[in-house]
Formats: sequence, structure tokens, C-alpha cells
Amino acid sequence: MLKLTRPVCVQTDERRSQVHFLNDKYPRLMDISFDGPTFFAQEDENRFFNWIYALPAYEEIRGRGTMLDLKLCDPVDVDTTTQLLVIFRRWRIDVEPLLPLKTGEVAGHALWESDLVEAGEMRGDD
Repeated sequence: MLKLTRPVCVQTDERRSQVHFLNDKYPRLMDISFDGPTFFAQEDENRFFNWIYALPAYEEIRGRGTMLDLKLCDPVDVDTTTQLLVIFRRWRIDVEPLLPLKTGEVAGHALWESDLVEAGEMRGDD
């Protein structure tokens, strides 16, 4: 698959996530930095990254040490935000870096405040 190269982004100063703005020819990107999960098998790692690669707003992911930098096309759609919440909760990643996405339809999602088990219990899943 051909990957287009984009010019270097300019960062705004924010605590854990940065919004990158590109010139008018390119879409804006949102950069979310987070501590990566612990993987217990190669397939565990493969499933995590394959799910990230399949996100509708996915642009790129890079790692440095245990930190991962995920670039998403901005504005980020509801489906991407919902899937990220599930991914972060499933792999026990702190959702704080996702807080800039807590808007609109997804602002009331149970996974902002609960893990997967608690959210399932609230829905009545057993």
C-alpha cells in the first residue's frame, strides 16, 4: 500500500495530547501519546496493533520506549473514539489521553468512567 508523506506538523503545547495542524492542503491530525500495554504473547500484540490500524481515523502509530504516539485524522469520528475506549479498557490503558475526544455522542459513554466489567454490569451483561 502506498503511504503519502506529509510535511512536518507544528505542535500546540498541551499536557498529554497534542493537536497537529498542517497546511491547508492536508487534513489536521490529532496526536495521542499514551503508555503502551503489556503484551503476554505475540498474538496479543498483533491483535492490539491490528485493531489500532483498522480504526477509521487511523493515520500512524509510533513507539518510543513504552510510550506510543497515535496520529488520528481530526476531527475524530464517533466510531474511532468508541473503539479507542474499548481498546484502552481491554488492554488496561489509562483513558486520560483520550479526554480531548470526550465530546458529543461519546461524552456519556460508560467506558469513560468504568472498566469493561463494570460497564457490562451497568448494561446488564453477565
